[in-house]
Parts: sequence; structure tokens; C-alpha cells
Amino acid sequence: MRHVIPTLAFTLALGACGAPVAEEAPAAASFETNYTVISEDSHIRFSAVQEGTDFEGRFSDFDAYIFHDPAAPETSRVRVSIPLAGVEAGSTDRNSTLPGEAWFDRKRFPVAIFEADGFTATSDGFVTTGTLSMKGVSAEVELPFTLTEEDGRTVMSGSTVIDRTDWNVGAAPWNTDEYVSRAVELDLRVVATKE
Repeated sequence: MRHVIPTLAFTLALGACGAPVAEEAPAAASFETNYTVISEDSHIRFSAVQEGTDFEGRFSDFDAYIFHDPAAPETSRVRVSIPLAGVEAGSTDRNSTLPGEAWFDRKRFPVAIFEADGFTATSDGFVTTGTLSMKGVSAEVELPFTLTEEDGRTVMSGSTVIDRTDWNVGAAPWNTDEYVSRAVELDLRVVATKE
């Protein structure tokens, strides 16, 4: 598993126009990278509510590429791809249902993509606005995050809430809050070393 990243991560497969077809694995980023992720210490997790009960899940694999200059964060760039086959949602039922056509439609859209250009400093850390693509839909996601140094490693921690129906995840009759919450919280921790 190759992880070349900076400080960020997340989302979802670029769709084709018209009738979608099976996608190949996404190409590596076309820009210089300068961080390498320590995958065993990093994660992309999500949480939501199903019929009144909280549940958590994670993606077991991801490839990330980043360039980050602490002196000029506005020049930072990130590309993260997430194979949706690696979703683990805390139960056998959810694990078997999420790859299906009504949810991720993994056969036609196997990879999630997040791409962002530029980090902006805030009073609490940083924020970036990137494009999250899944099931042929691309939409902006704002991700606030912090960067810290731990034992010579850079640690990015961030979270944000998205509406899954913006990407048609959970087609009717699952496109309301009645069974599964539309709001999904993403929790990211990326541990990396500078190259």
C-alpha cells in the first residue's frame, strides 16, 4: 500500500458522463510530493446513525499524495484515493449492503477521490476546501484540521460533516433520515514523515 501524503485525506470516485462504466485505479498525482504516510498509524473513519443507534466505520486502505510547505501553506496540494471495497462499517449487514448500487455502487464507481489545492491558516489550525467525488458526483467539502509534531512526525487531525445524499449515497427509500442519518461525520488522522 503506497501512501505519499501530507496532512490531509478524504473521498470519492470520479464518475463518467452518461452511462458510467467500470473505472480503473486512479493515476498518481501529477505534482511533486514531499511527505510519506505511516499507514499503520493513520486512519479514515466515519460515523452515522442507523435507526437511532450510532455506528462507526472505516476505510481499510487509501493512497494519498501531498506537497506541503509550512512556510507557504497556500501552495500545498493533496490527492487522496480510497478503494471503496475496503469499507468496514461495524456489522456484517452494513458491510454487505454499502457496496451495493443504492449506496456506493462499487462495481461502477470503485474508488473515492479527494483533491484540494491550498491550505489556509486559521485561529485553530488550518482549513482546506477540496472536491470530493463519488458515484459520478463531485462536490466541495470544507475540511478544518490541525498539524502537530510528535516524535519527529507530522500529525494531521481533522473532522467534518457531510450530507451523504449530496453524492446519492443511499438512493430512495434510503435518502432520508428515517433509517440512516443523512449526516455523516468524517474523522481523519494522518501521520507522515517528511521526505
